[in-house]
This record gives sequence, structure tokens and C-alpha cells, in this order.
Amino acid sequence: MSSELPPTFVFELDWASPAERAEILAQMPQLNRQTMNFRLMQHARMLRVRACEDENRLVGWAGLDTEFTRDVGEVFSLYVIPEYRTYLVGMILETARATYLKQARATRVLVRMESATNTSLLRYRVRAGLVVEASRSEIPAATIALCRECELYAKQCTSQSYFWVDLDAFLARGIERLGQAIDVDALPQNIVLDPDRFRRTSRDLHPDGPIVGLTRPDD
Repeated sequence: MSSELPPTFVFELDWASPAERAEILAQMPQLNRQTMNFRLMQHARMLRVRACEDENRLVGWAGLDTEFTRDVGEVFSLYVIPEYRTYLVGMILETARATYLKQARATRVLVRMESATNTSLLRYRVRAGLVVEASRSEIPAATIALCRECELYAKQCTSQSYFWVDLDAFLARGIERLGQAIDVDALPQNIVLDPDRFRRTSRDLHPDGPIVGLTRPDD
């Protein structure tokens, strides 16, 4: 991890306004990020984070949906600009999503990932108990079919993986790392981070270790 610190420890978390959402969606293709969920899930919601003391810069965002299918929610499109990675901005977004989904009484929440370039992250999350592999038979057909409508499908995304998210594990990890809970009923909320909680060393992802079996839409 870099010894430098971000220009601010104060971040504003809120639901993206229509203008912010449009701004973010315009940026995503340039960042090689898929827009599929936001385009095709009518009720998809977007959280965003601004750095209050750094010209109020937009530094991260994340998406979620609870209504595309009756039984399965989904989290997607978490992104933090490079200058603010390792400074818990992603943890703010993940914790807020888990908090919202728990309050919404979501019983099953899916995350889909491109497995060829995310295997280290997948290994870490499986080993940490944050996710568990989902079999194709468990996932609604409409959810799987969305992959084919993605602008990255069979291009940057050559193999897809599906996992069930353990909301309790994400929430517990987030509160422990941030040192505070997030009240999604009181957004916008300013979150002041403690620099002593920033990770001082890189997380060991064991890139050469064994990997779990990964499901794919065409299997």
C-alpha cells in the first residue's frame, strides 16, 4: 500500500441523483465497465461517494437491484477511482449495499463476475466466507440471459461466474473495518474515516492457489 494518504477523510454517501447517474453511466464504457444492469433492470439503484474536501469529487459508485426477479437480488458495478483505492471507499459502498439489502429483507443476493481476470478476488471472497458459488439451476433464467445483453459479453468478459452473497458477512466485515455502521435511511450521510484503519499491507489473494469451480452461462 502507498504511504500517501488521500486529500480527505470525509466522504459523502448518497443515492445518485438522475444527473449523477447519467454522468456515471457515461463514464462506465470508457472505463471498460458494463452498464447492462443499470440499462436493463428498471428499478436498479445506484449509490455514490463524493470526497468532501477534494473538490467534492465523485470517487466511487455501486449498484444494486431487488426487483428484477421476485426471489433474487443482485449487486453489481462497484467502482472506486484509482486514487482512492485502499482507503475504504469501496468498503463504504459494500457496507451500505449490505445494510440496504438486509433492511429490504433480501433472502438471496447474487453477484456475477468475469472469472478469467477476477480469480484472485474470487478466491479471497470464497475463502473469507463472503460468497458461495451458485449453480446455474439456482439462478432465474432471466438473470442469466442478461449476460448476453452486456457490451462486454464474449469480449472483455469471456467467462462468467455467479456467487451468492453472504450479507451478514459483508455487513460484519464492513462495520469492523469502518468502525461504524451506515444508516441508509438517513442519506446523504457524511462518513469520517479513521486513517489508522487503512490497510497497511496488500491483502494476500494467493493468485497461484486452487480455484473453486466456476459456473458459466453456456455450461
